[in-house]
Amino acid sequence: MNYNVVHLTDKTIQGTLFDRFGRNNFLDSEIFTFDNILIDDVDENDSRNLILIDLVGSMEGQEWTLLSNHSPKIKKLLKNKNFILVICYEYESILDERLDEIRKNLIDNQINEEKVYLIDFNIFFHKSFDLWNIGQKTPSKMNTAYIDTMIFQNFDVFFPNQNVCQRSQLKQQDRNFKYVCYNNDPKEFRVRLVEDLFNHDLDKFGLISLLKHENPIVLDMKNLGDYRVYPQEHFENTYFSVITESYFWTDTKSESYAWITALTEKVFKGFLLNPFILIGGYKSLHHIRELGFETFSELFDESYDDCFDADERYKLVFSEIDRVCKMDRKKLDDIYYNSLVDKVIYNQDKYMNYDRKKHFNKFMEQFKWN
Repeated sequence: MNYNVVHLTDKTIQGTLFDRFGRNNFLDSEIFTFDNILIDDVDENDSRNLILIDLVGSMEGQEWTLLSNHSPKIKKLLKNKNFILVICYEYESILDERLDEIRKNLIDNQINEEKVYLIDFNIFFHKSFDLWNIGQKTPSKMNTAYIDTMIFQNFDVFFPNQNVCQRSQLKQQDRNFKYVCYNNDPKEFRVRLVEDLFNHDLDKFGLISLLKHENPIVLDMKNLGDYRVYPQEHFENTYFSVITESYFWTDTKSESYAWITALTEKVFKGFLLNPFILIGGYKSLHHIRELGFETFSELFDESYDDCFDADERYKLVFSEIDRVCKMDRKKLDDIYYNSLVDKVIYNQDKYMNYDRKKHFNKFMEQFKWN
């Protein structure tokens, strides 16, 4: 089957989802074969056509103006079964306010919602979308699609010498701390965690950063171009990472927010370097294992991953951090070197040799052509 990606502007021809993940992936080229066509040059054809709206940034905030300018032709093309409109937001989750904005612009331009697909990296996007949709006066008929963004992401820029498979941290050596915990954006749950670590005297076991506006806690960070490179010595000097993901429900968030489970670069950079425990979305570990990677149940009770209530999940995670920090060093060494090191190496090898073509094809199967 032939595919065309139809562009409303030439600015989306390079660097957006289908190009970056499907054609110019850093490990596997030509995962997805397609032709680029500008909207002014496309006509009815026998290929499958994806009309692209990119919300990540390449359209420079002009996406709705471009949609409006081209809406007569888009509406005509969408009457054909082999044309759909895809709205891509693969590095973030589409929150309620953005869904409102998208729908308003589709309605204003009389776009058939049944031919629209929203692409998100939240594994439960269909659930969060349905909860948003309950609040609509007239239910939306937009479709949802999920992509494992970080499977296709170029991670070598985050590692020393651009080598993903770092091994120095896995050698038998004296480790002065139990964990490392990076926190850039001082989100509510991250501030809570760092305060709890200090209040429970667990800060002495860890390397902690929290870049809040007042009295930030800073670890030495090296930079490579625009990318932040994790210093190897942080991992050589610790046994595990405490990862705080980008999305974690608190009582200031909407009900739909509780169903955001998104694996960002934080998780992938974490498990490519060391064992980890995660403050993140419901069933995050379950999805990591579904992708074929290992988690670290030899060290942590990972039943927290099955707890939907975010506050209870947080308490379970913190209890495990407390328990492992107080674990006898000899026991910790035994678990780390005899069980966990091999899992980290397995994750590195799995990531480098991942069948990205098969995974991208699975993503494409979400689109219906009828």
